[in-house]
Amino acid sequence: MKKFTKAILACMTLLCLLPLKAKGNHCAGAEIEYEWISGSTYRLYYKFYRACETNSPAAPADVTVCYHNQCSPNQYSIVLQPLVGLLPPPNPRGLSQGDDISYLCPGLLSSCSDPTSALPGYQIFWYTGVVTLAMQCNYWTFECTNFARNTGIMNLFNPGADYLYVSTTFDNLDAQGDTSPDFSSLPVPYTCINQPYTYNNGAFDLNNDSLHFDMINPLTGGCGAGANPAAIPFVSPSNTPLDTNNYNLLNNPLVCAYTFQFNNNTGSMYFIPTLQQKAVLAVRVTEYRKINGVPTKIGTIERDIQMVIVPCSNEQPVFNVQASTLSGGTLDPATGTIFACSLNPVHFCYTANSANPTSLLLASDNHSTVIPGATVIYSGPPDSLKGCFTWTPQPTDTGEKVFTILIKDSSCTPSSGGYILQQVYTIPIFIFPQTAILNDTTICSGDAANLQAVGGSDFVWDVLPGGSPLSTLSCTSCSNPTARPTVTTQYTVTANSDLYCKNKDTVTVTVIPSIKVSSVDTTTCVNNSLQLNVNIVAPPPGNLYTVSWSPATFLSNPNIANPIISNDTATTQYIVTVASTTYGHCTVFDTMNVKVLRGFKLHNNDTDICKGSFVQVNATGSAYNYSWIPTQGVSDPTFIAPTITPDTSRRYVLTASYPGCRDSVQSFYISVQPVPVVVAGANKTICSGDTAQLHASVSPPYVYSYLWTPDSSLNVDSSISVIFSGPNTTTFHFTATTSAGCKGTDSLTVRVLKHSFLVVSSDTAVCPHDSLNIHVTGDSLKSFYWNPNYAISDTTNPNPKIYPVGNVRYTVYARDSSNCRDTASVYVTLRPAAVISLPDSVTLYPGDSVQLDPLTNCLYFTWFPPLGLDNSTISNPTAKPGVSTRYKVTGITEFGCIAIDSIDVFVAPDSYIAVPNAFVPGTGDNALLKVLHLGDATLKSFRIYNRWGVEMFHTSDIGQGWDGTYGGQPQPMGVYVYTVEAKTIKGKIINKQGNVTMLR
Repeated sequence: MKKFTKAILACMTLLCLLPLKAKGNHCAGAEIEYEWISGSTYRLYYKFYRACETNSPAAPADVTVCYHNQCSPNQYSIVLQPLVGLLPPPNPRGLSQGDDISYLCPGLLSSCSDPTSALPGYQIFWYTGVVTLAMQCNYWTFECTNFARNTGIMNLFNPGADYLYVSTTFDNLDAQGDTSPDFSSLPVPYTCINQPYTYNNGAFDLNNDSLHFDMINPLTGGCGAGANPAAIPFVSPSNTPLDTNNYNLLNNPLVCAYTFQFNNNTGSMYFIPTLQQKAVLAVRVTEYRKINGVPTKIGTIERDIQMVIVPCSNEQPVFNVQASTLSGGTLDPATGTIFACSLNPVHFCYTANSANPTSLLLASDNHSTVIPGATVIYSGPPDSLKGCFTWTPQPTDTGEKVFTILIKDSSCTPSSGGYILQQVYTIPIFIFPQTAILNDTTICSGDAANLQAVGGSDFVWDVLPGGSPLSTLSCTSCSNPTARPTVTTQYTVTANSDLYCKNKDTVTVTVIPSIKVSSVDTTTCVNNSLQLNVNIVAPPPGNLYTVSWSPATFLSNPNIANPIISNDTATTQYIVTVASTTYGHCTVFDTMNVKVLRGFKLHNNDTDICKGSFVQVNATGSAYNYSWIPTQGVSDPTFIAPTITPDTSRRYVLTASYPGCRDSVQSFYISVQPVPVVVAGANKTICSGDTAQLHASVSPPYVYSYLWTPDSSLNVDSSISVIFSGPNTTTFHFTATTSAGCKGTDSLTVRVLKHSFLVVSSDTAVCPHDSLNIHVTGDSLKSFYWNPNYAISDTTNPNPKIYPVGNVRYTVYARDSSNCRDTASVYVTLRPAAVISLPDSVTLYPGDSVQLDPLTNCLYFTWFPPLGLDNSTISNPTAKPGVSTRYKVTGITEFGCIAIDSIDVFVAPDSYIAVPNAFVPGTGDNALLKVLHLGDATLKSFRIYNRWGVEMFHTSDIGQGWDGTYGGQPQPMGVYVYTVEAKTIKGKIINKQGNVTMLR
């Protein structure tokens, strides 16, 4: 059988308490078991029994188990996955995942295999997963809720609608490492109406803990499934589905005429069902263990299963334990319990006899899982059988073992109703411990022996004459005293064991005389040899022993009493072990510290220092005499780490001496370097843009490195002579340094006279043919001149006048009173010339106007006179003068350049009227034949006649004309006659007539 982890299990929701997902009914039973793996890690099992009913859903793809504890508010969950293939033991029928577990006669199919079958069927499914608990706590709860129970269950309030809830609890604080109880009997049991029936779930515990059994109400509700293991909604189980109005747990949990009996010690149940029915029964198994001598509850496991009462009439076989066959124990007729002692063989036989001679009885039992050391042999004819049990219990097998036997009648007579009927019978076996002291022992003198008495209680210890007194026991009324005898001693213990078992035992503690070892710590030097010496006294005479040294490093032989230590390089503590070969395991130890003087360590390397400085010697060592050569400048020539102030470069040698050891010698060289005397040179003054050479001097002669700072305006920075070309006054620091860092420093300043002492006019611009003045000023000007020397009034004048004919830059060159040079310049831009152009004249007739639109690049305009203009400040005003007028326009560009032009506008004395001599109707400007006029005029009449005198057109609107049609019809080409009567703006009457040719 699998051991199941007792800590973790949980509340798996098969469709998760959601009514919309709960389609069909299929839950016929379940339990949660756990198996300890290591630490707080467990493997969980959810065993689920599915009823095969119409429209019931398939087994779930996975199962969610919820768990929590009383030590923290956190809620957790784990998703268990289905097992694949053969189920793990105990599995006597060799079942695989999803197998039909119905007990039917050969050839018959249950509803699991044939949905039309009237024989109810059930399937088994296991789900598993591994969980590591977040903490240790004395009360964990693992629970699971399934929707929904199958239909047709008689003893429930809401058959087919209730959730199936089971839980398991355990303690992983005091009982970590425990595995939950398991069940050896496979549900779902079938039995006949009105036939006595016994059943036992076959609970057993591989940890040999005590079990107690209780009937409980089947439960519903509980935790919901949650995808987030860290935050799961939790609801306490509630609303028991048991119909408590008609049923009770005491004697009528199903329809059985109040015949139900339940044994809390074995878990066996007995009843006589009086009605065909399906009923739910739930059992809780509580696990107890002695912790610190007190029976303590360490966990519970619930099993929810169905009983199926079918219409059959097979008589159940009669089961009896044959008291006459019992040996090595006693049968209690009242309880049916067999009492026996550990280490004593126990044997008994039992029989099962059927009143039906055609019965075919088969038997199986749980001895391989509950009592693995026992053997059971079955024999007998088909209608009766005999089983004989043989077992020699060991001291660890004490307590009660519930031996269960499953008797099946597989004859499948018509009275069986098609079912293989079965009964589960129970034989409790209680094993009392025998009083015994575990094992004689031998100790070395001065050691202690831990004695252990088992079997019984109220132990009383004593001592037999000839040994150490009773006072050498740590206690005389406990089960496990500590004995410290000085000589070989026999101790006895007496207990109040059961009548069936012995209650006294004796143990001998043999004391071996001790070996005495002594050694003295010693000192040696590196690379020397020394013989070690250990003194051994090994009574009594003839006591042989072995010697071993640890570590064996540097020893000539680690298995003799006086080895030679050679070439040792480190101080070592040796452990010498002397073990008796005559008296077994007695061993003594001693330590010897061998101190090794390893010379000394001079940490100074060859070094360079400045003259007048000192060197602090860094050296480590001990127990030596030290001397320095030479002694000049050494603060203490006999001290390992003196201060040395040398007057010149030399090597210093340190010698370490110790009696019997070779001298250790080390040295280092001190190089004394001079402190340089530096002169950077005199200060300098230069003009901006010039350069200056800086040259320093250093003494005494030596190999120095040089550095000028700052170095940004120097050609180099690491030479004694450098070139300065910077624009600003700068103070330079010159440093000469030896390899040891001995340095000297001096400084000088280079004053740079400013280069921008000239101030000139800003860049400017000029229009063609204009001129302007440019200017130059400066402090302490000594001389200057302008370049170029054209288009300028005077190249030596500080304010010359220029009149350039193109873009030009005028540069002035000057010297100040310090003879420093400076230049400056003015850039003069020649702006584009202003352009404006008008025609010479234009003629207007009375009433006409003209737009004056000059060709120009100007932006600003002024017209004069303004009379007759609509706007005198735009480029293209409209002119309508009353008399002939000359208009003058002045234009200015965006750069301020000016241009001037004029136009004569002549006004004619009167208007002019005329008619064309030909026109082409409907084409271009001559589409209509109209009266032409220059100047304002009014039309009294305009008439057109054909050659026959027919009037083709007439109008008094001077703006209208003839389109060459008459009556809407185009007229032929030819000559037509017109007459015109009009009046000019001056009142002159004009009459005209003539011919006009119409062309097409």
